[in-house]
Amino acid sequence: MEKKVKKKDIFKVGDIVNLKIPKADKGKLGRSHLPCKFLKVKPKGFYNLGCFAGTLNVNYKGNCLESTELTSMAELTNIPNKVVTVTEAVRLQSNVNSVKCKCPNTNCSTMKCACKKLNLSCNIRCHPGKTCHNPSL
Repeated sequence: MEKKVKKKDIFKVGDIVNLKIPKADKGKLGRSHLPCKFLKVKPKGFYNLGCFAGTLNVNYKGNCLESTELTSMAELTNIPNKVVTVTEAVRLQSNVNSVKCKCPNTNCSTMKCACKKLNLSCNIRCHPGKTCHNPSL
């Protein structure tokens, strides 16, 4: 009879890992994992994680996380100083660059334009074939 040995992942502060997104929070076309960075090591093997949206409100054990070979990631360089849930982080992750303004008369020149209000450039899905004063470069 063989005895299974559990693999213990020991992570350091600053390491990048993937947190598997629960099915209830995952969108149809979104990522299946949330990239996170270790911020603090807590007692009893728990880790405090940060993602692009802020610090996660739940601490995780090492066996819940998947290690990566990445040493740096652009979206994890400046983690905001706010606490978010995994659900919020997943929603924010899937909403990035999904704004469509459909401005009928203003040609995206006023703050009524959803893209301009969020300080984004209009993309090709906003209003194909119409003139725009807020085009993407």
